[in-house]
Formats: sequence, C-alpha cells, structure tokens
Amino acid sequence: MPFSKEEITLEVKEENSFLEWEFETKARDIDFSLVFRGESPEDLEFVVLIPKQRIDTSDEPEKGCFKCEKSGNFNLFLSVELVLSGTPNIITLQLITIARLHHTTPCNIVRYSLCWVVY
Repeated sequence: MPFSKEEITLEVKEENSFLEWEFETKARDIDFSLVFRGESPEDLEFVVLIPKQRIDTSDEPEKGCFKCEKSGNFNLFLSVELVLSGTPNIITLQLITIARLHHTTPCNIVRYSLCWVVY
C-alpha cells in the first residue's frame, strides 16, 4: 500500500518550552513520531523522542504535549496509508502545534491542514 508522508519542522528557540499537537483524520490511522535535532554542529543526528506509532483518530482527535528541555529543531513525522479503491476518497488531516514557554501562555501557534485525494 502506498503512504503519504509529511515532515513538519518546528524551531523551538527557548529551552523548557512546550510543544502541543492535535490531529485527526476520519478515514485512516496515522503514523506519528517526534524527533529532535539541535542547533550546534555536534547535533547533526536525529534523536527519537517519540518512536513511530500508529494512532486511530476516527473516534476523537489525538492530542499530545512534550516539554522541550533544549532549544533546536523538532520534527513531527506523519504518514497516512492510502488505500486505492477506484473511487475518490478524501483524507484530511488537521494539525495544530503550540510552542509555549509556560504551560498556560501560548507564544507561537502553528496550524497545518493537509489533504490527500486518493482514487
């Protein structure tokens, strides 16, 4: 089966910020993982923070939070299995990420909308 994959890079500028996310799709499961890559030359390799996991979001959105103890680039990896059926099937994915310094005060909200049309 083919997959559609997305990588979203979020730059966290201050240590101890929080990343929050929310995503869903009504028709498919989503593979999700979170990795870190710092800003210095010795941080060239990715560090897996949340290993790849398959999530069923057909009943309710997936929500999560991660405390970023370091500044740097955090990458969200998302993939959706595309089932070929011969008729159009629209898969939508809404992703909201929030980077905040304190758990109660948002400082940077990023919204992503992804849409796949599969035949």
